[in-house]
Amino acid sequence: MTTSSPASPPPAADTAAAAEPAAPALAPPVDSRVAREELIARMPVAREMTTSMSLSFELPKPVAERMIVRLDRIVLGRAADWNASKRGGRAYSVPEPGLHILTFLLDGAEVYRIRIDAQPGRPGPTTIAPEVGPGARRRGAG
Repeated sequence: MTTSSPASPPPAADTAAAAEPAAPALAPPVDSRVAREELIARMPVAREMTTSMSLSFELPKPVAERMIVRLDRIVLGRAADWNASKRGGRAYSVPEPGLHILTFLLDGAEVYRIRIDAQPGRPGPTTIAPEVGPGARRRGAG
C-alpha cells in the first residue's frame, strides 16, 4: 500500500506584492461650489446682505460714472449702467444663486466690498447703494 503525502500548500504569493501598502482610499471629490462659497464666506467685507437674483446700483451720478462693479471675477461695468430705477435703466441678473462678492472700484482702486446671498424668488431688483467716503468726490472738486 502506498502512502500519499499530504497535499502541498499553494505557492506563496509574491512577497514583493505582499509588502506593498494598500492603495489609499480615494477622497470624495471636492464640490467646487461648496469650496467657493466657503472662500467667499471668509473674505472680509464692509457689508452683507441677502438679495434677489437681479441687482441695481444707486450712487450719485458723478461717482456712478466712475465706479466699476465686479461680481466675483466678472466685471459688470460702470455702476451707472446698472441702475434699474432710472428711466431706461436696467438691472444686472446674477448668473447663479448663492454667495457672491460685489467689489466696487473707483478710478481703479477697490473702495467697497459686499457679500451677497442671491436668492431666487425674491421680488424685484435689489437696490445696492455702496457707502463711499470722501475719496469718492470728483477729482478736482475741492
